[in-house]
Amino acid sequence: MRILVLHATVGGGHKSAAMALGEAFRALDPAGAVEVRDTLDFTPRVFKKLYAGSYFWLIDHSPETWGYLYEHAGARTAERQTARLLRAFDRLNYRRLLRFIEDFAPDAVVATHFLPTEILMPLAAKGAFAVPYWLVLTDHDAHAVWVRRGPHAFFVGSEEVRVLLEKAGIEPARVRVTGIPISRRFLAPPGEAAARASLGVPRDGRVVLLMGGAGGFSEMAPFARALAAMDDTHTLAVAGRNEELGAAFDELAAAAPRLRPFRFVADIERLMQAADVVVTKSGGLTTSECLAMGRPMVIIRPTPGQEERNADYLLEAGAAIKARTPESLAWKIARLWREPARLRVLADAARALARPNAAEDVAREVLGAPGARASPD
Repeated sequence: MRILVLHATVGGGHKSAAMALGEAFRALDPAGAVEVRDTLDFTPRVFKKLYAGSYFWLIDHSPETWGYLYEHAGARTAERQTARLLRAFDRLNYRRLLRFIEDFAPDAVVATHFLPTEILMPLAAKGAFAVPYWLVLTDHDAHAVWVRRGPHAFFVGSEEVRVLLEKAGIEPARVRVTGIPISRRFLAPPGEAAARASLGVPRDGRVVLLMGGAGGFSEMAPFARALAAMDDTHTLAVAGRNEELGAAFDELAAAAPRLRPFRFVADIERLMQAADVVVTKSGGLTTSECLAMGRPMVIIRPTPGQEERNADYLLEAGAAIKARTPESLAWKIARLWREPARLRVLADAARALARPNAAEDVAREVLGAPGARASPD
């Protein structure tokens, strides 16, 4: 089959899920053709910058504003926003995306962000788009912007999201609980001893991984400082692509030998495997990766909106705890070191909640859909 996977570079999770799906489709149908594309690449550069940049600016400078918008953008508001967006896309020539779809001629389109849905489903209603379309939700919530009648089916991370979609009017038969797609790298990471040796971390040491996604976030520095002050803790501090944060970690590491600073890490599973605990924001992809590896989490500063929903999901299941301040984080980590049984309970809950084969399950469903055929060998 010919599969097109669409995402949008608004946060790293949507792209990571799309890449994981690309892996799964290629593994299950080696003779097929798979394209993974950013929907925003089909728009003018200024539109792409504004669309993604406005989100990142709000998250970094005014998360409360983002939270308000998230909570109050109900179905009618989402529909109005969709109409405005489509008018903008019409002016910006969305036909670039349609032309690519026509040239590639996919048998199915799978999206990990709602933007392609907002573009393509109204076109489908007009008969201008006729390819089977599937939507993958990458957080443990079903915001109104995801709720559309057009997709063939929805793939969601949990039973609660399934119920939310059904309450919003989506037919139960069109909702599949698969988990959130993650890369197969997290299913077969290096052994703990090998991971620690490669990082120069003592095999019997207590290790914390501090991370905030591919972009990092500026408020991580005080949390890193609190961990670096703990005499019995080795900290792997990942700044991602945030150069300012990376410089702060470098400066901190110069005076704190038990803290190891990193920028963007392509094989983050190696650091997760080396860690006893992961301190992180609660993005859907990062937390799903931690669950797959059975790593207990301490959630810090979840962004209002979808990250708060993800945090609630993990806290209710007993797979994570939450630290509101750097001081609270240091105290809670010290408590986990004193109570190894509690650490094991968190790890067991993480493994029980994990759906590590989500990407493969989604790919199998799409490839096996009525009328779909795998490519010939």
